[in-house]
Amino acid sequence: MAAPGRVVTLIEDPTSSVLGVAYRIARERAYAVLAELDERERAGYERVEVEIDFTQAPLGRTRALVYQARAENPGFVATDDEQRIAQIVRSARGPSGDNASYVRRLAHALRQLGEDDPHVFAIERLLEDPGEDLLARAAAIRDP
Repeated sequence: MAAPGRVVTLIEDPTSSVLGVAYRIARERAYAVLAELDERERAGYERVEVEIDFTQAPLGRTRALVYQARAENPGFVATDDEQRIAQIVRSARGPSGDNASYVRRLAHALRQLGEDDPHVFAIERLLEDPGEDLLARAAAIRDP
């Protein structure tokens, strides 16, 4: 049974950038791969072509496809704090697996890319030790 979780969501913002990995799809597999991705990302995302810059060889610029959240995407919840997100992630599971594994793989990939993302890393820590945030909040109340 699927229980929607949380994922990293790209939203349009001309002043921002995203660090990630680009994959080349073999021409003979492009239709099948894009059909599968379109199905997987159908709930509130649209396929958008963007310019990307490679930071490692081969350096340069090219066009790529990304899936970007639409404004009406019901899964995009920008107001949840890290404790709430971790709570949802712990019990969420979808067609691709459990949401906690997704967060752990995401955190690992960010570290491998040399990217510091305090938000993702805090959620990862809360998945390992759900009491950590409660202790930090209690300390903040005692020592304002």
